[in-house]
Amino acid sequence: MRMWSSKVRSGEKSVKTTVKRGRKPGQGKRLSARDERRIIAMIRDKNPHQLHLEFYLWSVGAVMALIERECGIALSDSSIRNYLRHWGFTVQHPKPRYTRRDDVIVQNWLDHEYPK
Repeated sequence: MRMWSSKVRSGEKSVKTTVKRGRKPGQGKRLSARDERRIIAMIRDKNPHQLHLEFYLWSVGAVMALIERECGIALSDSSIRNYLRHWGFTVQHPKPRYTRRDDVIVQNWLDHEYPK
């Protein structure tokens, strides 16, 4: 049996039962705080096309290319997503547009489903 578990069972007060594990916040980041502030300002104030990137909207790939160009650091997709989430940027999905319409199905819905 482990020493700490027997101490906990005996009711000893000096034993920490909740030990935080893993890295401390901010530890192991590849970008410096200065680089982070610079990249955030670029994303917030400009679009990729204005920064001479081959993208028209901000995406993970666009941010990855910006960081690689400006800081000389290659990051993975998941790292870029983590940074964006930490910086408060959220993913925006376009609303789907339907290009084809089946008039028979629409009329059937109007006649039978909608009145209910």
